[in-house]
Amino acid sequence: MSQTCPNMRAIGRILIPTDDLDGALAFFGTTLGFSFQIEKSTGQGLLRSANVKTPNGVVLELVTPTPERAHLYTHPMVVLTVRDVDSTQRQLQAQGIDFLESIDPEQTWPVCRVPGSTPVQLQGAAQPDHPKTIVQGAAGVEWILVPSTQFEATVSCFADTLGLPIQAQGEPVCDRRFHRYAQCLTTNGVVLEVVEPIPTQRAHFSSPVVSLTVEDLRTAKARLEADGIALLSDIVDDSEQWGWFYFRLPGAGTFQLQGPYHP
Repeated sequence: MSQTCPNMRAIGRILIPTDDLDGALAFFGTTLGFSFQIEKSTGQGLLRSANVKTPNGVVLELVTPTPERAHLYTHPMVVLTVRDVDSTQRQLQAQGIDFLESIDPEQTWPVCRVPGSTPVQLQGAAQPDHPKTIVQGAAGVEWILVPSTQFEATVSCFADTLGLPIQAQGEPVCDRRFHRYAQCLTTNGVVLEVVEPIPTQRAHFSSPVVSLTVEDLRTAKARLEADGIALLSDIVDDSEQWGWFYFRLPGAGTFQLQGPYHP
């Protein structure tokens, strides 16, 4: 087992590329009722960007890159807040993790690709959007699925190298889209769940999937259907009055919606 990284902090922001920013904002702002602020381009190779603030404080940073930088914005990107960026980068490099070209040439936050091709950006702790502890079960983002075809290596990177405790692991009982899972808990309560998709599901689960918690899953599902959002599954019921389903947001990939559910 690798030496753990004691300065791991939290996840308060997730970067989501989209080629339909207006459509994504209509979904988050109108369908789900989240607040958002459209940002001006800040030299990061972006045409447009917007910050969507979910009710529990986790920010979804929607970005539309320029054609020249589009190759750097291929998947949703988890942003890890750490106390010491340099030491975390050195430790990841010592474990064979490759670091990529920075998405912002003017910024110092490095980007690496953990096993299974998931991009992760490291951010210093002294930031305006420093993550606050979330309330489990409250509306917002508290769950991020990390699909991987290198399951053991991905889990080892999060648990051993980055020091995220595993709170549960095994074979799914309800959601048979995956062979196995391991749930890693960050310090502000957001869960990174590494999952191994079955072969027929790999096309839908090829990059991180943000899970959005809502107050009433059945009502939210009806709103999505009324808005013509493509659903990828029926509601999965865990028999404890909680459920979830998957959908595809045009221009922004696969998402999950979860929340209280009464069949």
